Amino acid sequence: MSLLRPGRVAIAASLCLCLQPLAAAPPGNWPQYRIGDAHTGLNPDETAISTATAPALRLLWGTPLGSIVSASPSVVASVVFIPAGDGRVYALDSATGTQRWRSARIDAGTSSPALAHGRLYVGTGVDEGGVTALDATTGRVLWRTRVGGVGSSPAVAHGKVFVGSNDNRIVALDALSGDVTWSTPTDASVLASPAVAGGRVFAGSTSGTFYALDAATGRIAWTQTIGAPGPIFSSAAVVDGRVFVGATDFFTYALDAASGTILWRSATPSQVMLSSPAVADGRVVVGTNEGDLFALDAATGTRLWKTQIGGVINSSPAVANGVVAVGCDCARLTVLDVASGAVLKTFDAFGPVLSSPAISGGRVFVGSHDGQLRAYGL
Repeated sequence: MSLLRPGRVAIAASLCLCLQPLAAAPPGNWPQYRIGDAHTGLNPDETAISTATAPALRLLWGTPLGSIVSASPSVVASVVFIPAGDGRVYALDSATGTQRWRSARIDAGTSSPALAHGRLYVGTGVDEGGVTALDATTGRVLWRTRVGGVGSSPAVAHGKVFVGSNDNRIVALDALSGDVTWSTPTDASVLASPAVAGGRVFAGSTSGTFYALDAATGRIAWTQTIGAPGPIFSSAAVVDGRVFVGATDFFTYALDAASGTILWRSATPSQVMLSSPAVADGRVVVGTNEGDLFALDAATGTRLWKTQIGGVINSSPAVANGVVAVGCDCARLTVLDVASGAVLKTFDAFGPVLSSPAISGGRVFVGSHDGQLRAYGL
């Protein structure tokens, strides 16, 4: 049940773009986790950063926040939105890092925000919590809905907010009111962030069961066991009727989105934990628990390249214009050529990086456990 009802909200002209549906956001934005509801991790509209210009990337700014930053930032127009470990969400100017607002303490943390309809949606609470909607211009709380602790990142599509819950379910909320539209029980907690494509919602549970649900009703379309007995933390990416997801059973999978049939599975020398795959140029790029970043052929699962980053990769790779950026617990951000895996640039992040980078407007934004959000650009 929604605890607070939104009133009429005036949105300032500087963020008027946020009033539009997510699909209508200007090209080049990164408005939610993995950029869009299908979670491809690919920004197809980036032009400034490329394999030729990536070696010239430099630190533009770093802004200290209230605590560690492990969530992924969302970027729309000239604003970056990021939760921090102090339980607040921050809005920063994307060009300078200057704070525009910070929210009240809402128990935000690991869940990455999604922006649509002039609202910022974020999961709150590890044990007890749910989803909170904030006014994107002011950070004011519009509504809160308890659905159990939410560590996954919301996906916004079809006027709904989809999220996994520690309370053994996947939930759809009305994006405007926060009311629960449907709630589907699962066999275990859902920490993976749901992906939405083709009228279905895709997410794995901590028991190793992967679910496909009807986005309108929550009815289970199919299930597939891919990680048992280990959990699935990785969020799926959905491209061209295929669902790509990493698992803790030392495999990355491609499933048929319509039936759940396993199309291929590709062995990795270590587990895919929190890193979620990005899909671009016929490649599936994903990081592992021993610091290897892999590129697999999207059609066959054949390994195309492997690059050792230097530490555990729980960050999810972001791809744009032929480059891929990823963080690791070795306190570095690494930028690579997505075609070859060659390292183009590395940056000291001054703390472990669980935050997944966002690439938008010629900049790479990423958080660090040292409590800062940083922007790298040309």
